[in-house]
Amino acid sequence: MVVGETDADAEKKYARHVEYFYHKCLHVPAVWFAPPGNQDYRSLVATANNPVRRAEDPKTLKYRDFVEKGYVIAGSPATVRDRLKAEVWTASAWAT
Repeated sequence: MVVGETDADAEKKYARHVEYFYHKCLHVPAVWFAPPGNQDYRSLVATANNPVRRAEDPKTLKYRDFVEKGYVIAGSPATVRDRLKAEVWTASAWAT
């Protein structure tokens, strides 16, 4: 999550950092993302029932793609608040 005074300000301040992270810092074997025994049974069932929605290479994306696709919540305080409501609070409501 990144916050600036405006959406444009957040992009100006953080775009290169977001892109750097997703383009350069995820050099780990895929199996490390889901090691055996890392999930309890309930989480494993949820994962199996909800296939990965992002089967794309993040190295091909730009800052606005990361924001639009939900990899990063970014923008002004109002934008971030609204995205948190939509992405986090709504998602947690159906998960319980």
